[in-house]
Amino acid sequence: MKKIKVVLIFLIFSNLLNAQRVSEIGIFFGQSFYLGDLNKEKIFYNPSLSVGAFHRYIINPRYAVKSGLTYGNLKGNNDVILNEGTSVISPFSFKTMWIDLTFQFEVNFRKFQFSYRKPSFTPYLSFGIGAGYYNKTVDYSNDTILNPGAPVGPELSSSYNLIIPFGAGVKVNFSQRLSGSIQWEFRKTFMDDLDGYENISSPEMSSKLHNNDWYSIFGITLAYKINYLKSLCPAYEE
Repeated sequence: MKKIKVVLIFLIFSNLLNAQRVSEIGIFFGQSFYLGDLNKEKIFYNPSLSVGAFHRYIINPRYAVKSGLTYGNLKGNNDVILNEGTSVISPFSFKTMWIDLTFQFEVNFRKFQFSYRKPSFTPYLSFGIGAGYYNKTVDYSNDTILNPGAPVGPELSSSYNLIIPFGAGVKVNFSQRLSGSIQWEFRKTFMDDLDGYENISSPEMSSKLHNNDWYSIFGITLAYKINYLKSLCPAYEE
């Protein structure tokens, strides 16, 4: 009985792997922006260039697994907080360079066909796990005459952090091998100093939603199919 179960499991996995041996390699181009204590809700706050590359393994027309390496910058300042009359925080601006590696599972709302004879599109959702490297520069602009001993100039730091990536988008087939998408993804981090400033002291200035800082990327992708089966099964294309 055990041998029969092992054979059945082997046949099922073999069928899944051989049913659709299609992968894609692609590039991403877009913008990234920061969400956290210094920007609680403004979308596309001080956007910066973001680029990346990815590999997508297509399980079937509904599901895929994507691994991606993405680079970008985040920037901002605490002008909003200072304009609210707060004096407990020194004026500063920040810039954070980041690189993250993510692994995401994608779910297509419609069957995403791979044949040029039936161009298709589908909305999709993605979610997964990843890790990032963050190089932060905080530039303080205190007046040392009026405020002796206050920090002045840039301070540098770097860190690694676990992230939870998730997002949504729309995929489109352009040809037999070429496809593209528009995507909007978020990265939830597990740190509070993505902006170079941790644990803002005044409770009313801390966003409960973004107590740990977030960032988001929005843009377009272009992908090329590899390991493409030239003879697609007619039943699969229906």
